[in-house]
Amino acid sequence: MKNKLTALCVTFVICAGVFVGSIMPIYPFSQAPVSAQNYARQAMKWLRVTNEFRVSGIAAFTPTTEILANTFTIPATTASALWLSSATTITSDTTDAIADGRLDGQILLLKNINASDSIVIKNSANTDLGSGDVTLGATDQIMLVWDGTLWSKLFVADN
Repeated sequence: MKNKLTALCVTFVICAGVFVGSIMPIYPFSQAPVSAQNYARQAMKWLRVTNEFRVSGIAAFTPTTEILANTFTIPATTASALWLSSATTITSDTTDAIADGRLDGQILLLKNINASDSIVIKNSANTDLGSGDVTLGATDQIMLVWDGTLWSKLFVADN
């Protein structure tokens, strides 16, 4: 019987804020060629000791859309990119603008997809935004990193 590749498995892990990963073919394990079984075992060992993941091509995150109401708290989901929408100009909760991250080093990209309404993210509300609140106008973006205590601003793109 000829071995058939059924899919590719892409495994990503965040280790100390750095993506670690592996790409390997998936076969029914008992039918996989010995080389694929050995590769799978080696990939698991590699994931434990490597601290970087390189992609020769484009790496992209599929954004999730969040519709927000006034005094919102942005959920820190498993998504790395959240497109934010609202029915009017709104301001985040003053205690928790963004919920706690899931992992130290987690990166979060937020983009206001409203045509005209602004979204204000409060500073010192589980956030360290530098000099004050951040107002995201239409198509503006902010990238943050979770340090285990706060979401810290990496950059703001004022479009």
